[in-house]
Amino acid sequence: MRKIMLLALAGLMTCFFTGCATIVKDDSQPVAFSSDPQDAVISINGTPRGKTPSTIMVKRSAKKQMVQYTLEGYETTTFPLEKSVAGMTFGNIIFGGLIGVGVDIATGKATNYQDSVHVLMKPIAPAPVAKLPDPPIAIKEEVAENVLAPTPAVPSGMQL
Repeated sequence: MRKIMLLALAGLMTCFFTGCATIVKDDSQPVAFSSDPQDAVISINGTPRGKTPSTIMVKRSAKKQMVQYTLEGYETTTFPLEKSVAGMTFGNIIFGGLIGVGVDIATGKATNYQDSVHVLMKPIAPAPVAKLPDPPIAIKEEVAENVLAPTPAVPSGMQL
């Protein structure tokens, strides 16, 4: 009977302590986004969320959160949002065991995103203009007006 009670107590405690970060942390985390120049559209996983500069609540997820900056006249920049292991995860190993760590990892709450992101936008280079070949030179036959006509023969004894 005592073994059953201890086993039941252990099972009950496991239920209460599983997913420590899941209980303590929010579903989302604020991340500050900025760019140079400003007013770039920020999309997260393909969904527009605002313009720079702004702070956006990013949902925690075990999957990569893909961020995209777009601004007319500039190259589009796409990258995964960097994340790190949350300190709460290590405490969960002690108190929640493998079940708690598994829950935190599955919900994405075992990670923290970077606090801020700044992107230097690159201008789109103008397309190189194709140089057209030089047009062929038109050879014109010109009648010279100033060409001297042959000198008429001068009778002897006369001078010009």
